[in-house]
Amino acid sequence: MDAYKVKIDHVEYEVEKTLKETNGYVFLVEFAGGSQWVDEDDTREVLFECDECGRETWVEAGTWALNRGFCYSCNCDYEGG
Repeated sequence: MDAYKVKIDHVEYEVEKTLKETNGYVFLVEFAGGSQWVDEDDTREVLFECDECGRETWVEAGTWALNRGFCYSCNCDYEGG
């Protein structure tokens, strides 16, 4: 898995590993001076690259955008809006 970024309490972190747990995901978050394990419920936003347009944008964790692979603009176009 490639490293990606998440926001936790408005602070941006680089995620190195994701381990799947029964109640969601647990991330190993790398930051200056160390790392820590973070539950999916603590993650507010994920830096996401749209499969349609390739643009990177922040999306809320656990939303349809991550499952569908579209940013908000491309999903709106896809839905006909």
